[in-house]
Amino acid sequence: MHFVYIIVSVPYPDRYYVGLTENVGQRLGHHNDGIVRSTAGFKAMATTDGHMF
Repeated sequence: MHFVYIIVSVPYPDRYYVGLTENVGQRLGHHNDGIVRSTAGFKAMATTDGHMF
């Protein structure tokens, strides 16, 4: 199963990221741990929307 997800930066709410994953919880953890270069400077991130397919 795959998920398209949208996350938003808590301290910078105008910054968001759209991604695709099989494990949303793990991927959100990677964003918040600074592992994902695209969002590392904008953590903490929170999920705003997701769609499973």
